[in-house]
Amino acid sequence: MAMIEEVDRRLHNWARWLSGGMSGALGYASLNLTGVRGGGADGPVIPTNAIEASSTHDEVQRLSSELRRTVELYYLQTTSRAGLSLLLCCSVSTVDARLARAHRQLMDAFLEADQRASERIAQTRAAYEAGRRRFTE
Repeated sequence: MAMIEEVDRRLHNWARWLSGGMSGALGYASLNLTGVRGGGADGPVIPTNAIEASSTHDEVQRLSSELRRTVELYYLQTTSRAGLSLLLCCSVSTVDARLARAHRQLMDAFLEADQRASERIAQTRAAYEAGRRRFTE
């Protein structure tokens, strides 16, 4: 299965954020940090980036229903791909293809959003410089 590492990281962050929201923690996973020094029994505690998770959530919601359902089940229920194929009534190779396609679509969406943000930053800088020049003249 062709997973894109950055998309996989963002989807795991999104799943932690969404799970925290479902637990009544206002988008943050509720943790008991008593006795934890840099990690727990399962490894280090990974902080959740809520802003990134929110934008990832928006992009996941834009996926087609079959891709969205596959991503939600895979990342939110941590089901094996074989178990996921039973839930979705399809083959494991179809699950792999859907996850790969979702990763590609999400990566394209993230790159497009980054490009739009870069353009907004450039426009803001240009407007700032134009205003500064007028002020100093």
